[in-house]
Amino acid sequence: DILNWFLSDKDNLGKTTKKIKLELAELTKDYTTVFRDVSIPCLHKTITSKKRLNYSYNKISQIHVQKKKVDEILMDRRVSMEKVLYWIQGGFEVCYIDEAGMNLNTCNTRAYIKRGTSNTRMLVPAKSQNISLLLMVSAQRVVGFELFIGSVKGKDFYRFLFNLESSRVIEYQNAIVYLDNCRSHHKKEYAKPLRSRLSLHFAPPYSPQLSLVEYCFNVIRSKLKYGEGTWSREMLQAEIIKAVSEITPEYLMKTQAKIITDVMQESLVHI
Repeated sequence: DILNWFLSDKDNLGKTTKKIKLELAELTKDYTTVFRDVSIPCLHKTITSKKRLNYSYNKISQIHVQKKKVDEILMDRRVSMEKVLYWIQGGFEVCYIDEAGMNLNTCNTRAYIKRGTSNTRMLVPAKSQNISLLLMVSAQRVVGFELFIGSVKGKDFYRFLFNLESSRVIEYQNAIVYLDNCRSHHKKEYAKPLRSRLSLHFAPPYSPQLSLVEYCFNVIRSKLKYGEGTWSREMLQAEIIKAVSEITPEYLMKTQAKIITDVMQESLVHI
């Protein structure tokens, strides 16, 4: 009877066994009888044992649904880039800031070796702490950076911004801080005092490609990945500092222009 009910209702396909069991109980209005007489393993075996029916008990794939449509996201990106262009033409320095985690296992996964020999590399324990790089760049320079053991907390993020502003590395009159919507970036107890001293602009959702600093992270990771390898935390920190120092103003200017061009062309295609 259970199998006939399951196959007669096409809406049951894709449901979990627990949901089917609850619906059975609702139909009979007798929870105790259903739960006593039919167990979840029994229902599972009853359905999947009939090979000719081609039913299987598989894991459900979860797909995150975006709250906005693609056209709306592209329009938000275009508006954001138009603001960036307006600020640049007005003489402001747009400073992009974000953090990224790196660990000792950042290495190349392929390499040339002689035939007949094995290519192996010792890895550090999986529970070793990451090193987080908090980096701020603009189209003209690397504004500043700081390394942290572990993740970057909200207070660390805004302390970094406060120190840059206090030391006059960036100033309210001629700088715009462009950052993403990470939860730690929205800490009111830290952001509110700084808003009177710095102009903060948050990027639209689902748009990491608008931030210049994300491209710098790719360059840094590639240098670590294809380097000679890092075998200690101190070596990794030194390699990160070296990679940051090798980011040139020419690369920053060229990448900034490419970002603006790509976003404008992408939005025009979908409008």
